[in-house]
Amino acid sequence: MNPGNAHAERRVRLAAAMADEGIDILVVAGNPWRSDYLRFAADITPVEGDAFAFIDRDGPTRVIVEHPAEAARLRLEQEELDVRWSLSAIEETETAIRELGKRRIALAPRAAVPYRLAREPLLASIAPATALLDRLMLRKSPSEIAALRRAAVLADEGYAVFLKAARVGRPEYALVADVEAYFRSRGCPENFQILGSGGREVRGMHPPTERRLAPGDLVTTELTPC
Repeated sequence: MNPGNAHAERRVRLAAAMADEGIDILVVAGNPWRSDYLRFAADITPVEGDAFAFIDRDGPTRVIVEHPAEAARLRLEQEELDVRWSLSAIEETETAIRELGKRRIALAPRAAVPYRLAREPLLASIAPATALLDRLMLRKSPSEIAALRRAAVLADEGYAVFLKAARVGRPEYALVADVEAYFRSRGCPENFQILGSGGREVRGMHPPTERRLAPGDLVTTELTPC
């Protein structure tokens, strides 16, 4: 195993934890607003709709998403994934869980699991696994620690790019575009960013708008390369 491959390290740790708990299949749910567990378990980040990863302890990972564009993107990012899409992804996931028969199944995270999958009688046959993933995610591997350090360096560089981009007359979205372009040039495809600009009335940050920076503006941002 490549010591720099955080995903490979996670897969080994996850398989060992599943074996300890007697779990055959771990179903991980996520969406654009709650993708941290999916990213850890399957290295995928949904952009549209719900996504469900079936992590087989001893086999390949299957993924069900809601949009064909999502399926195409994930196949390009990870050719080994078995990716399917369905306009009824939640129903499709429920059917797939039932078809697993007597294999021991676990589901996580509780906060992202749709109600249809979190109710009886289906829930009675599924073990909770949020705590299991939480324990794994809290204890960082050497590759994950190295990735965190790289992200911190990128964030510092990104703030420097933002500082240069914040010039009078430029729209807010152009500032974010400059930062995004820089991060992508450094091999970082993901960055959650919000910003705020204006006078004393500015009390928070928001997604970028067409508002143009004016003399005397206070301009601030939050960026999170990963």
